Order: sequence, then C-alpha cells, then structure tokens
Amino acid sequence: MMLNKKFLNARHLMIDIETFGIGGDAPVYQIGATTFSFTEPGHDVQEYKFFENINIVNQVEKGARLDPETMKWHAENNAKNFIEYMTGPKATEKDCLVRFANFVKATKAEFVWANGLLFDIVKIQKLFDLFGVEFPDIAYNKYVDMRFLRQMLPEDFRKEADEIAKTNSITEDEQQHDALTDANWQAEFCKVAIDYLKNKGVSTYANDGYS
Repeated sequence: MMLNKKFLNARHLMIDIETFGIGGDAPVYQIGATTFSFTEPGHDVQEYKFFENINIVNQVEKGARLDPETMKWHAENNAKNFIEYMTGPKATEKDCLVRFANFVKATKAEFVWANGLLFDIVKIQKLFDLFGVEFPDIAYNKYVDMRFLRQMLPEDFRKEADEIAKTNSITEDEQQHDALTDANWQAEFCKVAIDYLKNKGVSTYANDGYS
C-alpha cells in the first residue's frame, strides 16, 4: 500500500471488538468504531463514532463459549466497564449488527482498520453471517492491519507512539478497556505512526495480514 496523497486524504475507519474469550468461538459483547483521517492540519476531526453493548445470550445459544478466565480478568482488571456491561442496557445481536452496518455505510470509509484483522474483522463477519445480516460491501484490499503498521516502526519508538496516542485520545475519565476507547487510541496511534513514517521518507506500507 502506498502512503500517497489518495491514501492519506481518504476517510479511514477503525473498528474494535471486545469478547469474553480469546478463541474463535468467544462471544462478542461490544463493538466500537471511529472514523479518522491523516489530512492536515490536525488530521481532521473524528466525525463518526459507534459503540454498543451486545446481549450475548443468542450467541451462546448458537454455540459461543464464555471463557471463565477472561470473565475473571475483566471483573478484576476492567471493573468499571465490566459492571456497566453487566448492569446496563444491551442490544440484541441482530439489532446491533443492523445499526452497525448502517453506520459503516454512512461513514463512506475508504479504508477499514483493526488491531488484528484476523480476529476483529473475521469475528464481526462471522457474527453477521450467524444472524443473517448483510455485511457492508468492502473490498478485501481496503482492510488495513494496524499490527503491520506497528511493525514498521523502530522498536524503541513503538512504546512512545503508544503513550502519545493514549495522551491524545483518552481522558482521565476514559481509563478503561472498552471497544470505543480502544478504537479511539488505535486510530490516534495510526496517525502518530504515519506521521513518523512520512517524516522518515517511507512511502510504502506493507499490509499482508488479510486475505
């Protein structure tokens, strides 16, 4: 992928999910997404955001498996988000997916990112199939994996990029692990990384993580 004007001026969409497990059969309980761009000045404004908690009952009935260790981790290390999920309103899977599909279409995103396409995007696509909702039509070469972008950075700059992204995107009140908070800082990380690569004269971004 070329870091050319067309790519840099395009509308980008970062997607993140949260699951109660790390396996392919783990239920998805949150979807978060935000648009972003690399245009100057200030990389534009994040205009579209999506966040919903999902009721996982139907997923479990269809074979999804809760992982007790993951549930325990959330309860101990991500308590605020976990409690809000357990006690707050939740959308049915199908209602959430219909709204998310409409959201993706409304953003008119030209490139779709995730922090691991083979997990987040594949899980979402499987969820759409499972509940009979049409997934937005996005060409395979328009998906971009943030992990490959991270690998292009020098190892000693990756941690610094993480901290800059978190400082720029997460307020003190948002210090929790949820899908939208993660999507926000991941989008900010991409901006920091692309700025670094542009300043170093790198013009090609290898994105080989999805097929």
